[in-house]
Amino acid sequence: INKKKIVEIIYNRVSKSKKIDKVIIATTINKNDDKLVNFLKKKNISYFRGSENNVLDRYYKCSKKFNSDVIVRVTGDCPIIDPDIIDQMLSNFKKSDNLDYLSNTLDRKFPDGLDVEIFTNKALSKVKKMAKTNFDKEHVTTYFVKNNKFRKMNFSQKIDMSRERWTLDTFEDYKFIEKIYLSFKSIYFNHFDVMKLIKSNPKIKLIDSNFKLNEGSNMNLGQKYWKRALN
Repeated sequence: INKKKIVEIIYNRVSKSKKIDKVIIATTINKNDDKLVNFLKKKNISYFRGSENNVLDRYYKCSKKFNSDVIVRVTGDCPIIDPDIIDQMLSNFKKSDNLDYLSNTLDRKFPDGLDVEIFTNKALSKVKKMAKTNFDKEHVTTYFVKNNKFRKMNFSQKIDMSRERWTLDTFEDYKFIEKIYLSFKSIYFNHFDVMKLIKSNPKIKLIDSNFKLNEGSNMNLGQKYWKRALN
């Protein structure tokens, strides 16, 4: 978008956080990701390479290498990730005594595509030892969600935007997100700015809503994911 790769946009937006010390791209050891790593090197962006399927192991080893205390997880399909939400959640996380895991997806009020998860290195180390299924190893945090041994909390907001889908999975998603970025002079808008834009310009929304109509089930991808995780 505007000659910037999506991964760079996400990196720049997350880097706007006032409470994060370091941003790391956790990618795989596959040859297919050599191109990504070469790009990150040119941009002087920190990275870690680990298992493709055992993403839990990748996170664990990455956290050890960079000596992380508290980990904020943002995935590569969230180009509109809001650093303000990250900072608010980190403040809440630090205020809550002995909290292991904080997420804004347990009881969703934010759009799909603004997903943030925060957990301690100590809790991640426990999950690394406990998680046995391929599903839990692939999705990193599902073991937190379904296990009562961890102290969990949901982060919410008063305005319910849970029906909005701002994630990047398909070409239709890309065109929708591209329209959003091209509507702002800077890449550092927040999620309220996006909602105002969508309400004032229905044609932007039409790109994504048409996709939902055609594909049907995509509106509930997040709900299905967590239902499966909890089962």
